Amino acid sequence: MAAWWENLTADLGAWIDENLANVREWFKNNVIILRVIAVILKVVGWVLVVVGAVLLILSVVASMTGIGALAGVPGAGVAIALMGGGAALIGAGDMVDTVADWGEGKIDGQELVKRLAMEGAFTAVSALIPGGAFGRLGRKLLDQLPASMKRKITDFLDRLLKRDQPPTPTPRGPGPGDLPGKNRPLVGGSADNPRRYEYDSPGESLRNSPEPSYADLDDIDVDAAYPIGTREHLYQRWQEYIDRHDKAGTTPWSWERWHNSTISNWGRQRKGEAYEQAFWDDHGFRVDDGWRRNRKVQLENGRTRNYDYVDESNGIAYELKSGGNPSTAQIQKDAEMIREREWTIIYILSDEPSAAAQRRMREAGIEWEVWVGTGTPTG
Repeated sequence: MAAWWENLTADLGAWIDENLANVREWFKNNVIILRVIAVILKVVGWVLVVVGAVLLILSVVASMTGIGALAGVPGAGVAIALMGGGAALIGAGDMVDTVADWGEGKIDGQELVKRLAMEGAFTAVSALIPGGAFGRLGRKLLDQLPASMKRKITDFLDRLLKRDQPPTPTPRGPGPGDLPGKNRPLVGGSADNPRRYEYDSPGESLRNSPEPSYADLDDIDVDAAYPIGTREHLYQRWQEYIDRHDKAGTTPWSWERWHNSTISNWGRQRKGEAYEQAFWDDHGFRVDDGWRRNRKVQLENGRTRNYDYVDESNGIAYELKSGGNPSTAQIQKDAEMIREREWTIIYILSDEPSAAAQRRMREAGIEWEVWVGTGTPTG
């Protein structure tokens, strides 16, 4: 079902992006109109929800106490109808905002289809089912919470439901007719139950470091081989970066942007390795079954392709990505492997790939699945 939905939304999204470019451009040029309409719909919707909630409380009190002053209060049915109508208007406002996001290029066609489908379903439920407006209210309140508080609530629910336990590895190793991501269900790694793992990220403790002064940089030996992740190494790289831009006459990034990007890049490889290890462990891959890690495979034209997991005897390879889309160059090489050597190539991706990436993978004959992982940097 999940694969069917992904394929459907990818196809629809690709068609929308390719055939409704003029519409998208119009939305972009008139986005302020869409934003105003969305705000009006949401404000009116929330007013109706609040009025309906007050009337519902008063009608309940009237029915329980028989207070004469409340005799003229509309019944609970009217209150619930008001709340349902308000919830429908709020949902319509969210949908207009989604269309505006697409027009501005913040999301692609596939994400547009997914969001409109989700908002449409949620709006229908809120409008038709008594009390559905309370569900929308709870969702909106959760969305507005600070990230730290939202994470605490999510972690509490995970512990309550025991969803934060690493999945138990399967007792058998994958084989040609039993491959995770092809013909065997994945273990965990869903959007509401991501696989949590830790990875060593050099320099993570330097995230909040202030910009070095001239005196700080004077103490750095530009020719020294400082260990990666140390303050000296970070300052040395910053000096080299500034010097390159001075020589080219271009404007460098700010210290804040540059050093956070640099620290993330230092940890990216280790994050990928930890993600690969987690998938290997949870799905029962074993060297004894013929699987190898980080193995180069020869292409027909003399080039090589490095895969994360390889079973050469059966012509199977896995490519795992802890973030982002697979590159076009990778997909082209894998298309050659499938076409010329009849290999089975499977991508395991932590993020939902873009509509364009999905289209390229389908055209190449690559199998793929999303296995959501949440990496926590240490160091």
